Amino acid sequence: MNGNPDKNSPYPMLIIISISLLIIITNSISHL
Repeated sequence: MNGNPDKNSPYPMLIIISISLLIIITNSISHL
């Protein structure tokens, strides 16, 4: 986690995970 000092916080990965979860949820809802 503390490899590159350019990234000041691990928030980008959390945003990517949340977006992917939203896509999966919306896909599952649309398939119903």
